Amino acid sequence: MAWLSGWQYRKSHEIQGSTAGAQTDYQVRIVVHYGSGTDSGEDVYLNGKCRSDFGDIRFTDSDGVTELDYWMEECIDSDHAVFWVKVPSIPASPNTATIYIYYGKSDATTTSNGDNTFIIFDDWEEGQDHVDTKWTVVYTRPTTLGGSHSVVTDGNVKALRFLLDTDGTSRAFKSLDTVPDGFALRYRAKMLQGGTANVFALDSFPRFQDADNFERAWYYNYYERYQINKRVAGSTTNLADTGTGSYPWSSEYNAYRVYEARVLGATFKFLREDTEILSSTNGWDTTDKPIAFGASRWSGGATTEVYYDWVLVRKW
Repeated sequence: MAWLSGWQYRKSHEIQGSTAGAQTDYQVRIVVHYGSGTDSGEDVYLNGKCRSDFGDIRFTDSDGVTELDYWMEECIDSDHAVFWVKVPSIPASPNTATIYIYYGKSDATTTSNGDNTFIIFDDWEEGQDHVDTKWTVVYTRPTTLGGSHSVVTDGNVKALRFLLDTDGTSRAFKSLDTVPDGFALRYRAKMLQGGTANVFALDSFPRFQDADNFERAWYYNYYERYQINKRVAGSTTNLADTGTGSYPWSSEYNAYRVYEARVLGATFKFLREDTEILSSTNGWDTTDKPIAFGASRWSGGATTEVYYDWVLVRKW
């Protein structure tokens, strides 16, 4: 079999077939570990034979040379890196697909590319907000557009920052493209608590038509709770709720977390750091809709700040 030129090592990686039938251009997560261990599931160990920054990791199709698009979500040098790889074809279960993971090229640098890997992707690294090319600015609930947004440097990342300085306002980015059913809206976000009495929400909308028609997963800081709800023709129904103070949500403030809203048909699941928080099977309609994300402010008098490091949509 052909070999990717210049790389010393490779491993085959088997992907289990889908119980939902054959899939195309499906994003698969692979966790690559720098040290030694036993490969299992999504975890692969390279025994110290790759670059410490994982810049030499490449993925190919089953022919061993056709490179696959990928994106590196997380990297801790000399420890591990989390990759999402767009696999062209995955068969129905019980059949499997095989790809190859290449490593061992000291002068290689990463070719991570979120735009090529996902249905929708933005990480603000170009220093612009992509309004008119990927997004349009909208209000959600409350139904008044307020505040501002900008791309800022926040520590070692570029982030899209929403500032809401007036009560009863909201601001969100709505995708220009619609997304077919069966996907996950994944993002890395941070909230700053703007005063003890400030009431605001971190909002994500896997299906968003307008401010009176949507499905939403949100963190509602005043009661320290997460909720899933839907709004149809201006009437809101609460579908799932963690309840007041049922989790130490104050840990959300001032630190980035990864959140994910998954929808398929009537099923809606919401995850924090890949652990399921809420789920519902009483969803909105399943026709193709845009996605949206942003922040809303109800009361409190202090400026609300919500930061998004990156946002992506993948198949699920």
